Amino acid sequence: MTCSHCWHDANTDSGGRTMFVNNLYFDSTVQKIVTYSTPFMTIFFDKSGTMTGKGANSWFLPYYKHLLQPECERVEAKGGIVCDNTVQARRVAIHGMPSNFFGMRLKIMPMEEAAEQVMKNGDTWQAFKDAETNYGIVPYK
Repeated sequence: MTCSHCWHDANTDSGGRTMFVNNLYFDSTVQKIVTYSTPFMTIFFDKSGTMTGKGANSWFLPYYKHLLQPECERVEAKGGIVCDNTVQARRVAIHGMPSNFFGMRLKIMPMEEAAEQVMKNGDTWQAFKDAETNYGIVPYK
C-alpha cells in the first residue's frame, strides 16, 4: 500500500512522491501490485520494467483520467496505470492556497494543442469543457 497515515488531518504531506523500484519479482499468487491509499498519488519509476511489464524506465501511476495518455494504459488488475519510457511523470504541487480549499476537487483536462484548436470552433469546444467525463478529478489536500 502507498502512504502511511496520509489520511490524518495533521499530516502535512500531500503525496505524489516518486518511488524508485528495480528488479522486482512477483510470483503467480500476487493479485494486485499496488493498492493506493489516501491521497492516491504515489508515482513509481520502474528502472527494470519488472513492475510494469513496459520495459526499463517505465512508470506505474495511480488511476486518474488525465494520466491516460497514448503511451499509457489502465491495468486494473495491477491497480493503476502503466506507461512506457517515452513519457515522464512528475509531481505537481500547489502551495499557499487558503485553507477553505481543503477537500475541493481540482479538475484537470488533458488535451493536445491540435485538438484544442479544432475544438475551439463554436459549441464543440464549450461542450467539451462542460463534460465532467473529460476531466481527471483530484481532491486538494
